[in-house]
Amino acid sequence: MKKWLFLFLMVPTFVFASKTQKVGFGIGQTIGNSFLSPSLFTMRFKLKPSFYIAPEINILMDNSSSKGDSVKSSENLYGIEMNGYFKFSRVAEANLLTILGFGLEYHKTRDEYYSGYYPSEKYIIKKDKQTYAFNMGLGYEKFLKPFLSLNINTISTFSLFKEKTITEHGSTSQTTELKGHTIDFKDLDYTIFLIWYI
Repeated sequence: MKKWLFLFLMVPTFVFASKTQKVGFGIGQTIGNSFLSPSLFTMRFKLKPSFYIAPEINILMDNSSSKGDSVKSSENLYGIEMNGYFKFSRVAEANLLTILGFGLEYHKTRDEYYSGYYPSEKYIIKKDKQTYAFNMGLGYEKFLKPFLSLNINTISTFSLFKEKTITEHGSTSQTTELKGHTIDFKDLDYTIFLIWYI
């Protein structure tokens, strides 16, 4: 759904964890496809020995301007994603996982530009987009040491979105709305995180 596409990139997820500790905080980098943009912060909550959840939060704010072209733009993005990992089988001392999750995202942009040299040729375009996503996938987890596990995950996403665009030109204003859905059968989603459990 976004811009991260690293085809055939084989990077596993190293997660520092413990089989007995319940809550983890970590920093790292998501590499590959994800509903949200790559995150540097993650958490792990073990609710049961065979089930834990992993929330991620993403916030992006950006403002830019170009005086030569009289162009101004701003962008704000807020998102949250929550995935649950269920252990359904154990093969060769490794856990096979089912991944189910959801995500919410709000994306707002504003652009101002001139199509000519006169103030009357100024355009303002404002966009608001809301996205609701549902994740499904499979995972592989193997503890290399009591505090270190290796995870490899693949996740696909079904998304519903609603987008509203307002174009202002002088005293006129035009509004368009778009609704739809996307299905993204992503390549393997790899993350690298160091997580400390307490």
